Amino acid sequence: MTHAYPFNDGTANDTVGTAHGQIMGGSVGNGVYTSSRQGDYIELPAGEITINTYPSITLEAYVTTNANNPAYSMLSYFGSTSGSFGTNYFFTALENGGNSCAAISCGNLTDPWNAENRVNASTLNDGMFYHLVSTLTNEAISWYINGAFAGSKNLSGNNSIQFLDNAIAYLCKSGYANDGTWIGSIDEFNIYSGVMDDQTISLRAGNIPTSLSELDAADQANVDIFPNPVNNALNIIYSYQDIDATVELTVFRLDGTVVLIKENNSSLQTGLNVADLDSGMYILQLRDGKKIVRKKFVIKH
Repeated sequence: MTHAYPFNDGTANDTVGTAHGQIMGGSVGNGVYTSSRQGDYIELPAGEITINTYPSITLEAYVTTNANNPAYSMLSYFGSTSGSFGTNYFFTALENGGNSCAAISCGNLTDPWNAENRVNASTLNDGMFYHLVSTLTNEAISWYINGAFAGSKNLSGNNSIQFLDNAIAYLCKSGYANDGTWIGSIDEFNIYSGVMDDQTISLRAGNIPTSLSELDAADQANVDIFPNPVNNALNIIYSYQDIDATVELTVFRLDGTVVLIKENNSSLQTGLNVADLDSGMYILQLRDGKKIVRKKFVIKH
C-alpha cells in the first residue's frame, strides 16, 4: 500500500504516505467521507502520487452508494483533461453510462472514450455498502465487486500505465467537465503499487469496518447487536435523536443481496431470527426515513 485515506481523523490525509487530499465540499464524520450534493469531491495531489510510475496498480474502496447520481459520474479519476474531455486516464465508477466500471484511455485527445479499454458491470446505486477493487497492469484492466471478479479487458493501442498523466487526481469527481460529481460515502480509499491477488481481494471484501457507517454524520446513533457471532436470534437495541416511529431493518449479504426485511414500530429493542440464513458475514441496515446506519455481524451455525 502506497497511499491510504481512511478519514478517521476528520480529514483526507494520507496515513501511509504524504499525499494528503483536500476536501472540496462534503463532510467527514465517524471515519466516513460523504459527498452529499453536486460539487462535492476530494482532490488528491496527482503530482505526488505519480501513478504512471507504478509497475502495476490496485485501487481499493469501501463505499456506500446513493440513488441520486447523474448518468455519468466517477468514484476515482487519475489523468488529465483536454478541453471538456478527460484524457490519458484511469478511472473507476459506480454509475457511468448505465454501468459500474473501470477504464483506461491514453493517447486519444479527440474522442478518448473511443480508445477506452473498459470493464463494465451492473450499475451500483441501491444504497448498499460495497467493496470495490480495480487492478491495472500493462496487459489488462480488471474490476471486482464485493470480492467477486466482474471482468477483465486486455489493453490495446496506447493504453499503458506509463502513458497516464499525473495532472489531476479526484475522488467523487470525473475528468470530464460535463459529468456530475458522485454522491455517496467513502469509508476508505487505498492505492497500491502492484496487483492485489484474487484471494486477498476476497478476504478484504469481508473486512468491512465494524463501526457504524452513517450517511448523515451529524446524526448521533447508537446500535448494539448481540450475540455476534449469532446462531439463531440476533438482538438489536438502538437509540436515535428524534427517531421516526417506524424503523426498517434489512439484512444483506456482502454481494448486496437482501435476505431479510423487518419493520419495527413498537420499541427501541427488537430481534431478528437468522436461523434459516447460511453461516457467513452479513450487514444489518437500519433505515428510519431520515438516516441509515449499518453494522456488520457474523452468523455461525
